[in-house]
Amino acid sequence: MSPELAAFAQFAIACPVRAGATLALYVLSVDGYALEKSLPASAPAPALPKALLVLPDGRRVGTLPLLYPFDPPVSLDVTFTNWASNIPRTVELAVEDPGVGGNRRLPSLEWNDERRTYTAP
Repeated sequence: MSPELAAFAQFAIACPVRAGATLALYVLSVDGYALEKSLPASAPAPALPKALLVLPDGRRVGTLPLLYPFDPPVSLDVTFTNWASNIPRTVELAVEDPGVGGNRRLPSLEWNDERRTYTAP
């Protein structure tokens, strides 16, 4: 867990991503819903770290542009596609936004074999 996530350890979530029965990676994030409910009504919203993509061995291989699944007031939809060798080669990202900007797609993250990380194209 990154130092940024460790500061919110009681609200940390680990979402497993599987290829069938094989664990491919985790999405590590802060549960924005639970954190928001724990704050007094007048409390300012804390700056929260972005969600991380982490292999089962603990190696960080990418960062999502927001918290997952909820980064108040928006939600981030993440879809793992283009699987090869039990690793999703593409991470598709979409934001559900109740605000004026509305829903939108974000640039996908692509697996980089040389770096062994996800990068934006």
